[in-house]
Amino acid sequence: MKLGGENNPVNDMTIKVANGEEAEGSKGAAKVAVITRTRNRPLLLERAARSVAAQTFRDFIWVVVNDGGDESAVEKVVEEAGFPSGQVLLISQPVSRGMEAASNAGIRACGSEYIVIHDDDDSWEPDFLQKTVAFLERPESFRYGGVAVEALHVSEELRAGRIVEHARHSAMPLPRQIELAVMLRHNQFPPIAFLFRRSIWESIGGYDEDLPVLGDWAFNLNFLLNADIGVLPEALAGYHHRDTGGLPAGAYANSVISEKPLHREYAAIVRNRFLRRVGKDQTQTALIAILGSIIDDCQAEIRTLEGRLSTMASNVSRQKSIVEEFCINAGASLGKGGGNNALQDLLAKMQRYDASSTDRVGISARNVDEFDYLWAAGEVNRLLVGLRPKYVIFGKRCAPVDPSDQDWAPLLKALHYLRSRGRSVSTPYDFDEAAYLALYPDVGGAVAGGKQMSGYMHYLSHGRTEGRQRTTRGRG
Repeated sequence: MKLGGENNPVNDMTIKVANGEEAEGSKGAAKVAVITRTRNRPLLLERAARSVAAQTFRDFIWVVVNDGGDESAVEKVVEEAGFPSGQVLLISQPVSRGMEAASNAGIRACGSEYIVIHDDDDSWEPDFLQKTVAFLERPESFRYGGVAVEALHVSEELRAGRIVEHARHSAMPLPRQIELAVMLRHNQFPPIAFLFRRSIWESIGGYDEDLPVLGDWAFNLNFLLNADIGVLPEALAGYHHRDTGGLPAGAYANSVISEKPLHREYAAIVRNRFLRRVGKDQTQTALIAILGSIIDDCQAEIRTLEGRLSTMASNVSRQKSIVEEFCINAGASLGKGGGNNALQDLLAKMQRYDASSTDRVGISARNVDEFDYLWAAGEVNRLLVGLRPKYVIFGKRCAPVDPSDQDWAPLLKALHYLRSRGRSVSTPYDFDEAAYLALYPDVGGAVAGGKQMSGYMHYLSHGRTEGRQRTTRGRG
């Protein structure tokens, strides 16, 4: 069969359905077309076949594009994958024409409403198609031309003919919205994480076959000129990298690793080509680039703040569990009595405080002093629980701190008590200890001489009331 046209140079290729029957043209009626590009990587293709076959959503056709590799090896994987008859199309190109040409060939060979690129070395969770198709078919999703999910970076290596996985972590932090200006600065998701409408691919004219790398990024930029992209914030895709152990060469290498210089070169080409086409006015072009940088920086700051809020919320929850342990210890030592009742009253307060922790944490983000109180209260309670019960019962030497009171007097008393017993609260992530000691040499000398436990302990006990500056990372 010959597929050609102005956007697709004529090239002889064959299309076969899974049972080996040759087809002159196969416009699959399945709702989704899963396009897999492969070349001489049967070990990885086997895993991709399992990933696609495991999908709970079944109205799809798997289009495997053999881009100039060993056709018999691909046919063997496809035949052994166990797909129903007619659910797999195998396209073989006698010579490699590149990833983007392979994508276009696979998409042209079918007529599905939705398209997704599943490269031979990546993977999905079983409900990827189920959830992404459902997202785009919601009435309110008419405005979206596609949907992106969270992709996990999967670190792996090839060892003795098998794939050994080592770790998974977030590959590209997925924003709440996909912005064209930010996309211009860097790609925001890999192909494995993106299901899109065929109509947008047709409007764009397909993938740019002139690009040896970064074709998916260029496609995403052009896509956003035509339609918005929705976000489904679930980790449903695996973006695999053979970046551990002996790095593979040849067919089994990752282009993002083995061809880094080419990626850097074409990153500039992709941006410049896009801006020259859409930004005929130089001022408009500059504004697009600047806006992308600003938005990206803001999103990074939001992620940092969200991390801090999460830590603060965990601190509140930890305080509750600490007080619960106090109650248990107090009950065991006293049996019954006023001390235990007082601790139970404190636990009740903590439970009420924990129920409204979201609001309280929100205030803390705007009020560093309140954050320090919450942090120190949690640390005090954590340290007190490690002491013998007789030291922490109400009416004795020291009591646990109720963080809902925001009363510094008992907290300072507890800090003084802990210091007398050689205990110190830990320093929070955003307090610059070294900067504080450098700013106040008298405190630095006291810490060095053992008269103060730490710069942060000094700030809590003395510095904040003396008007000394709190040295905070990222704020100066």
